[in-house]
Amino acid sequence: MQRSFKYSILSSALLLGLSACGGGGGGGQGFTAPVVEAPISDNCPGNLTCNFLAVPRNYQDESEGTVNIHYGIHLATNPASRIGTLFVNYGGPGGDAVQATSYYIDQWIPAEILERFDIVAMDPRGAGKSAFVPEITECGQKLYQGDNCPEVTVNIAPDMGTNTVARDMDSLRAHLGEDTISYLGYSYGTRLGSVYSSLFPERIRALVLDSPVSPTIGNVTGLAFSRVGAYESIAKFRLNSDQRFQALEGLALQYSESETYIAGDGESLSAAEAAEAITLMTSLEASGYWQTIQSGVFELLDNNNAALLKSQLPKVNYPTLVADDYRFNAMFKAVMCTDESSPLSANEIDAMFPDFMNESLVFGLVGYVQTSECYQWNGEQDPIPVIENMEQVLSGQKVLLVAGELDPRTPYSWGVQMENSYGDNAALVTVTDVVEHGFSFTGFSCVDKITTSYLIDPSQEFSDTACPGNFQGRSAIGDLSNHPVKKNNQIREQLNK
Repeated sequence: MQRSFKYSILSSALLLGLSACGGGGGGGQGFTAPVVEAPISDNCPGNLTCNFLAVPRNYQDESEGTVNIHYGIHLATNPASRIGTLFVNYGGPGGDAVQATSYYIDQWIPAEILERFDIVAMDPRGAGKSAFVPEITECGQKLYQGDNCPEVTVNIAPDMGTNTVARDMDSLRAHLGEDTISYLGYSYGTRLGSVYSSLFPERIRALVLDSPVSPTIGNVTGLAFSRVGAYESIAKFRLNSDQRFQALEGLALQYSESETYIAGDGESLSAAEAAEAITLMTSLEASGYWQTIQSGVFELLDNNNAALLKSQLPKVNYPTLVADDYRFNAMFKAVMCTDESSPLSANEIDAMFPDFMNESLVFGLVGYVQTSECYQWNGEQDPIPVIENMEQVLSGQKVLLVAGELDPRTPYSWGVQMENSYGDNAALVTVTDVVEHGFSFTGFSCVDKITTSYLIDPSQEFSDTACPGNFQGRSAIGDLSNHPVKKNNQIREQLNK
């Protein structure tokens, strides 16, 4: 890969907190999945009922045998008013669903939803108690140590892509005896949900895609490039001053010539320290990272003094990594790289370096580093379909989209693209004035009201609307850092630090 001075110095720090989340026909409808002869999980959460389901390892060649998928269900608390099942996916890809749903149910889902829906959580392949977890966990440790882990990329990853997981979800739907499902997906979960609606449009009752991944960009490099403009918009919002942003651009130019910057107060700021501060400018509000360094960044850009920022950076409270977090990272890579519909060669990725830098002097390199996710991927791919012209695919079902104007993980432009893909069938809720990712049932009362109303009756008329994202409008329901969507993002932030 093209390795400039800045790339080699800054790559590890620049990866902090900036990954997002991102086939053939057949499968699903014709397969009757048996329950595996195995005991219910010993550590199934007390508010769920858990079990295993055997599904084809390869839906295109069922002679390859079956693998086990783990799932959990929370039954509707008011059976008389039960509507059906609500499948949930919290993004990543990498996080489990069953354990996460236990907390999600206790702390975040409104009573109206719990009364009327069976909440269904399916651990995707590579997560929780589903297939491939031991192999992916071992691979995660190797990846973090610089090993490419070919035994997973070649032998397992092709059976972990989104097309396959969507078919697993439909096998579970059939096993549960449901004609249709309602679905709520966040971040990568919007890719899973949109692919499911493309493969099985007749099975959709209601579809909420919160913080959408682009439905049309076909590779990780394209996703990385399209985030660059979003990072710059967020930095300008948080710096709240053209003069400060110009000073930031000036610092970026100086670091292109030197490893160290000497500020006016005589303090030195290394390239790695500057890179960490730059990436923290676009961190999620819920993490508290930006709040920790904000005054130091302002002091540097306003008065050219670095001492305060240097004292604040070590105080950023990153979560402690555990073994399962490395599995999360390996699964993310396996799924996103398997999904690519238009992969680029190493030379093509290298050639895009000037494009990234021309896109943004400050954040071009931040985006370019993310292209390494699938660099020289050697596994067989199972390209996901481009999601488009969905008005012609669905049978009139309405789709609810939620997107943040200042979302660093899934830029707002991707929400607009998703709305275009579903056309008049979709309504877009725009969350303004907050740097966040994942909004439904995270305490944004305006969004929660719309999402709840839609899930209960998706046939009613919905139109594009805006919801304020200020924290004064949030309800203090639970610990936001433990919300499944936020937790998945914190894992990626720390792994890529």
